[in-house]
Amino acid sequence: MSLKPKIEFFTIQLKHKNDKVKTFKDFVIDELKGKEIDTNDVLYKKLFTHFMKALGSDVAKYDKLRKEIKLVNNKKNRFLDFKPSYKSEKNYISGVINGGFFGKDGILTGKETEHSINKDMSVLYYYYIFMYLPLDYKEGFIIVHSNSKEENITNIYKHFSERLFRGENYKISKANYFTPKVFQKEFLNHSYLSHLTFSQSMVDNYDSKKCVTTNVDKYNVRLIITPNTDEKIKLTDLKNLKNYFGKLIFGRTDKEIELSNFDRSSVTLKNSEDKSEKTFSWNVEKEDFVPVVYLKDRIKKFNADGTPNFKELDEYCIKLFENKVLKEFRPDLNVSKIK
Repeated sequence: MSLKPKIEFFTIQLKHKNDKVKTFKDFVIDELKGKEIDTNDVLYKKLFTHFMKALGSDVAKYDKLRKEIKLVNNKKNRFLDFKPSYKSEKNYISGVINGGFFGKDGILTGKETEHSINKDMSVLYYYYIFMYLPLDYKEGFIIVHSNSKEENITNIYKHFSERLFRGENYKISKANYFTPKVFQKEFLNHSYLSHLTFSQSMVDNYDSKKCVTTNVDKYNVRLIITPNTDEKIKLTDLKNLKNYFGKLIFGRTDKEIELSNFDRSSVTLKNSEDKSEKTFSWNVEKEDFVPVVYLKDRIKKFNADGTPNFKELDEYCIKLFENKVLKEFRPDLNVSKIK
């Protein structure tokens, strides 16, 4: 399996049972026996300890996906030196954890050894995570690294994060996918039209006696329009295309419908740099694009197995967050006094 390491982003928001606006400092005081007089370092250490205890617990296991995350805290962990740590002055938690599948029988083989795997055992790999959990704010920001569609912990980490901040006074948190605008702009600047899709559920009471085939009164229509040209159609041309194709008509003369009135319509863009494709709703002017952020050409060093060099990845993610993301994620920090 060819690895294509990437990073994904999401936000996590605390949800108090009384719908009160609460910060992570409030959570530590309410749920982790923190005190108002405690320093930020003391409070953040409690938050970090809570995070570490949750790794490998039932909170970090997702039976539906048959996946779990944990920290293998012994010499068998090749990247133990990069295990999660915290910086209270920055409100960061970052490091390398382990995650993978469980629930399958199998065999691990080597040149000289063979070991059976039962359903209670997990096959774990190495993944980098970054969490910004500010004590003075209600929402956190998370970065998760993955290696491929099959080799990832994105869903299980999202599931874990939502339950990490549940307590006596707090409901399951809400995690939402998020892409910094810098990557949205980067993707759009190198993207062109791949195809348009229009979908509609139809109900047709056409008389079967007049039809040479078996009558089907309910069906789904999916029209795909692909440009037949070598010229790359940019995002700026999509509005004109929408108006043109939207006026086309589908159906019999007594049951016509314009494509603009179909239930669903979408545009698929292809990136000329990494050849990835992303599909969005037609309203591209107002949509948030969520492109794939591959690590190739963003960091220089990779391990022999194709995974990223975790030291360099940590440096890259922290720099990215501080220079590009923080001011977007925390606009309240950028408010200046009007003189």
